[in-house]
Amino acid sequence: MKIFFNGEELTVRDDISLSQFIKDRGLTPDGTACAVDENIIPKATWSDFKLEENMHLDVFTLVAGG
Repeated sequence: MKIFFNGEELTVRDDISLSQFIKDRGLTPDGTACAVDENIIPKATWSDFKLEENMHLDVFTLVAGG
């Protein structure tokens, strides 16, 4: 299925959870926030949250420094 990840169109497998998508991208949950269709998704629900066709997923990671 097709989703949009940080503005880039990607093809991902059907029935993938947000948690698995983050893991597959090599990201860690610590210091990471996710918004789907402009709504922040609580980290506690990532495992149960299934991505769907044409969703817009934005992932933000904290970066230390100044």
